[in-house]
Amino acid sequence: MATRASQRWLDWAIIAVMALIGVFMLLPFAWLFSMSFRTVRDAYQMPPSFLPPRFDLDNYRAVLNSSVPFLQIYANSVEVAVLVTVGQLVTCTLAAFAFARLNFPGRDTLFFIMIAGLLFPAQVTIVPIYLGFGKVGLLNRPIGLALMYLTSSFGVFLVRQFMRSQPKALEEAALMDGAGYLKIFFRISLPQLRPALASLGIITFTQTWNYYF
Repeated sequence: MATRASQRWLDWAIIAVMALIGVFMLLPFAWLFSMSFRTVRDAYQMPPSFLPPRFDLDNYRAVLNSSVPFLQIYANSVEVAVLVTVGQLVTCTLAAFAFARLNFPGRDTLFFIMIAGLLFPAQVTIVPIYLGFGKVGLLNRPIGLALMYLTSSFGVFLVRQFMRSQPKALEEAALMDGAGYLKIFFRISLPQLRPALASLGIITFTQTWNYYF
């Protein structure tokens, strides 16, 4: 009983420390947000203050009224990032299940070829992809950018390794009860993949949002 209580206190202490670290990590972003409501003169005043002396919206008006369509740019980025993230979560999870749980001829060879693709940078394939998209009319369209990254060798590898660490007893029991692989995937494997899918979703969204090339 004492051990369980001490473990609970230790967990809460770790959560408190991590929350404090999270607050310190968010402080620079909060400072930038505060600076966006200041004039140039207020931004350089000494001593500095965390809260702006007055809320000035001229900076936002200047951005929205500029010749650069910032709102459209952000909308395109959100569209592409969301499509790629959802696409990779679906395709990588299904492929990882096939490589981790199904037995079919050439499985290991195909997985090795897929992993070997990580050795080649994206710049190697961009020219043939560009020419192919030009022939089917997908240039200068957000869906064209999203189609290139709807699946990922890294994502398949990440989810497969996580899935291989899961015990197969539940899946084998479901097979003995007559469940098919599709039902096993949705009812048994997928609920256990939440940590891996959360990691893959964060990594994919961040990389896609920052991908400029």
